[in-house]
Formats: sequence, structure tokens, C-alpha cells
Amino acid sequence: MTLTAQGSVQDTDGTGFTASFYINGGIYQYVGTFAQGETVPAFSSINAKMDYSGITILHGDKSFTGYIGPDTFSLSISGSTSVSGSLSDPISVSLQVDGTGEWSKK
Repeated sequence: MTLTAQGSVQDTDGTGFTASFYINGGIYQYVGTFAQGETVPAFSSINAKMDYSGITILHGDKSFTGYIGPDTFSLSISGSTSVSGSLSDPISVSLQVDGTGEWSKK
């Protein structure tokens, strides 16, 4: 069964991003870092959607692949998780991205 959570995504100086989702009374964050050499223009989304298979997979180090821009983004995070949505402001390009990140509960 696929579960869904609403949240937000914010870039971190072109080298990565933080995705935050409110689930069962807690904030789950995925902090991702783009692969070396990848730089992405500033972006954010206040209407991000996460599809995931269960709360137990939202922990530890996980790799990701996907795209960002020009109007939307979609990221597939290892462990049966995807994050997607519309960008708050369009960026001028569409970029394929990949990298690694870590889940934590706040």
C-alpha cells in the first residue's frame, strides 16, 4: 500500500536540498546533496508530495535520482519513495540530478 504525505522542498545553495514532511505528529526530513559537479539554480516547492511504502523506510542514508525544472520536479529516493511537485517559481532549465542524502525525524 502506498502512503502519501504533503510537505515542502527547499534548495541549499545549489548543492543540495531539504525535503520536509509532517507525518504522524513528527517532521521527517530528507537532506540531499547533489553529485559532485552538479549545480542547480535556486528552487523551492511548498506543495511537495511524497509517496512512500511505510514509515520504517524513512531513515538512514539513501541515494536519489530525478529532475528539477523548469516548472516541476520529481525525485526517486531509494527505498520505494518518490517526491514530486510544482516549483514555487520556475527555473530556466530542466536538469537531471542524482546524489545521496539522509532521512531524519525532527
